[in-house]
Amino acid sequence: MDLNIKVNKPQESENKYEALPEGWYHVVVIDSKSKETRAGTGKYLEITLEVIGDTPHAGRWVWDRFNLVNPNPRAVEIAQENLEKLAYCAGLDHVGNSIELHHRPVQALIKQREWEGQLQNEVKGWRKADMDSASTKTAVSDSTNVPF
Repeated sequence: MDLNIKVNKPQESENKYEALPEGWYHVVVIDSKSKETRAGTGKYLEITLEVIGDTPHAGRWVWDRFNLVNPNPRAVEIAQENLEKLAYCAGLDHVGNSIELHHRPVQALIKQREWEGQLQNEVKGWRKADMDSASTKTAVSDSTNVPF
């Protein structure tokens, strides 16, 4: 096949690994996994969140972790409280399996923190998605493969 394409130098694009700016983002859980802690003394639920809606950050991923089995009972209590907040904001009154959290629009408060010399994101709060928001309506209508 003949091609007649003039090749230009690509424009500099945003580094997909830089931390997101702090703020509230519409997100959906796209993955969840149970993992063992590095010390081997507990387990945590790790969720992958995808930023959705009409934002230049749409498609970016952020992770959150919930220490559900830990020798420190306060760590477990905090994890359960935060997981309960996420489930409530996702419109659930009971969660039997983490997959039930998937593809439900919520808002996450994303903050930045420095860890081992790198700026990273962490989730510091949850709230219900604004159902009147165009970005949420887009996200819901784009999730046609939701199993429920």
